[in-house]
This record gives sequence, structure tokens and C-alpha cells, in this order.
Amino acid sequence: PPSAILLSEGDDASFILDYLKRVEGIRPDVTLYNRNGLGTGLVRESMDDPRVRARAYRAAERDLVLASASEGRPPLFSVFARAMPVEDGYEFVPHGLVYRIAASSRAMGPTDPIDMANAVPDLEIAGDPWVRKIHANYWFMQGEHEAQNGWSEAAKAAYVRAGEIAHSSRTMQFNIARNLLLNNELEDALHHVMKAVEIDPLWSHSYPLGVRILTRMGRLEEARALNRRAAKLSRFS
Repeated sequence: PPSAILLSEGDDASFILDYLKRVEGIRPDVTLYNRNGLGTGLVRESMDDPRVRARAYRAAERDLVLASASEGRPPLFSVFARAMPVEDGYEFVPHGLVYRIAASSRAMGPTDPIDMANAVPDLEIAGDPWVRKIHANYWFMQGEHEAQNGWSEAAKAAYVRAGEIAHSSRTMQFNIARNLLLNNELEDALHHVMKAVEIDPLWSHSYPLGVRILTRMGRLEEARALNRRAAKLSRFS
């Protein structure tokens, strides 16, 4: 929407958005902030202590969220639905390819749908893994929209399709696994989280999620083995 505020994070999204806004002059009405502190950050002051800097960013994001709920203030959006700056009373609502941050009690009305025709139609030409990831994100967000109305086979199918397209992306596999776990699709969740481990065995985030899934499935010995593998990794990282 006009004059909105968008929070970005992650190099693949943030740097592209910053370039499009600064260099190409696209959507000058949108205020863009990078949650990782690069490009256009919420906090201007230089802070050497990472803990102090993290607290300052958290406070600035919290103020943005609270202000966005006031009448007449610009709506607030986020590229990813994680790390809500306010503990209670707000949620990430799918809106096209991003999420709106809104008060839980607020009636949002229909969410902005995704035009799937904009997704890359021919995967034969999408040899670049980043192109595949962009294409897969359409399907992932389609799953988010479907899941807004309750878990369904359509939601699951959209997530799984995203994983098939971005088959070399550890973060896509991880995010799919997390959503499937939340909806008790344990076998499929395990498949995707172990795919993330296979893609990048040194990426530590996959292991705790895998342990949670295996534990929920009652496969405790496998959960312990994966936990030992993670502990060994932490000693050498």
C-alpha cells in the first residue's frame, strides 16, 4: 500500500530491495528498513557491543509496531514472519509475498492474494538456484495464505511444491519443515529438515528442529543421535 513501511532481512532480499529503491528509484513512497542493520537501518548510532545494538534494534522495531496500530499511521510489513518485536497482541498476516504486522484483534479483511502468473513458468530455464528460490517463494506464500483459513491439503501441497523447486535451499527446506511440524505433518517435516541438514551439515539451525520432530514422533534414539551430532558440530565450529 502507499506510504507503507517494510522491514527486510537476509542478504538475498535486503540488498536487492535497497538497490531497487536507492538506484532504480522504485516505490519512493515506501520506507525500507533492514533488520540486520545494513543499508538503511532503524538505529543510526554506531554501537560496538552487539548485545547493546541488538537491544536498540529490538526497541526501535517495537516502537514501529506500536505506532503502526495508531489511526492514520503507515501500515507495517515484514519480508519474513519471524521474531515479532512485540511479545503479545500482534501477528504476521500473509499479504501477497510479504506479511503485514497487525494487532491480533484487528479485523484485517481479505489478505492481498498472490498472482501466481508472475512466478517463473518454465523451470527448464531456471537453472540458477536464486531464481528457483524466488519461484519457490510464490508457492511458500501460497501455502501461508491457504493456512490462514485452517490447515488443509492445499496448504501442505503448496509448501511441498516450494521445497521441490528450491531443492538446494537450506532455509527453504528448514522453513517448510517448521511449518509442517506446527501442523503435525511429522513425516514430511522430518524429510524437509533432514534435507536442510544434507544441504549444509554445518548450519546449526536445522539440528534442534530435527530433534524436536524426532522427539514428537517418539523416535528418541534417533533424536539423541542427532543431538550428539549437533553437539560435536558446536565443538568444532
